[in-house]
Amino acid sequence: MSFEVGAVIIPDDDNIKEFKELCCDNTNWKKVYSRPADSKSRQHETRVYTRRSTQCALKMCKVYARYDQLSASLLYDVIQDPDYRSQWDFMMIDSFTQYIINPNNDICYYAMRFPKPLKNRDFVTQRSWLQTCGAKDRDDEYLVFHHSISHKALPPRKGLIRGRVFLTGYCIRSLGPTSCEYYYLTASDPRGSIPKFLLNRATEVLSPRMVKTVYRACLGYDDWKRKQKQPNLKPWLYPEQLEGRERLNIEDTQVEHSESMNSLEDVEDEDGEFSAQVDSELDDFGIVANGV
Repeated sequence: MSFEVGAVIIPDDDNIKEFKELCCDNTNWKKVYSRPADSKSRQHETRVYTRRSTQCALKMCKVYARYDQLSASLLYDVIQDPDYRSQWDFMMIDSFTQYIINPNNDICYYAMRFPKPLKNRDFVTQRSWLQTCGAKDRDDEYLVFHHSISHKALPPRKGLIRGRVFLTGYCIRSLGPTSCEYYYLTASDPRGSIPKFLLNRATEVLSPRMVKTVYRACLGYDDWKRKQKQPNLKPWLYPEQLEGRERLNIEDTQVEHSESMNSLEDVEDEDGEFSAQVDSELDDFGIVANGV
């Protein structure tokens, strides 16, 4: 992949094409989960794919879903609104935008919970986004993607393991005024001492849950947004709203943080709690241990 960890870049046409192909082209991907749409159970058509990564031992994973009765623009707002994320992303501990690069790129921080007794993780990434509008509603497309960088103002936090994101993001495609396709791609390494095969299994099994979680979040977004002090605040749509926010000094990203406060050793999973949780989820989703 052309997204280099640690490098701040302004994505060009080749970067955007690469991300879209990873999301939408299933060549060289292995399907590990599939469930058809079911209106009675409100189940959305969902598929999960994996492939080997060249960056680390963890597999790349992507989720596809088709949402009916949900517009692409609404889904994009939910993905992009940082204030609303705390209402639906229950793995999130902390998240904020640190610096603005330009109207379509920023530097952000995200900390997430891991199952006890493991250490929690955090990430510092460059986030990039792009909206393309076609002549018809079904031609609209929204992209959001991240990769890890370092910044001297965001050193590793004590008690957290600093993970790496090689490329993670969303591709949302409109299928009409009230339906869309959703792709979520992740190529990342939470680091630490958790066995890689277990992380691979966990990602495959837990990823489909995002489909239902994001859908439910979309149902409550408009009502929540109307009640906010600035209901029209959407800088991902209106770049003029970024005026006054602190800009990135590129020299501040040319730093390598010491790991002295950021041990990569997880608390030992002596009672097998994490393994047992993953096995339970595997049973619930009907996926065998090797992910096939």
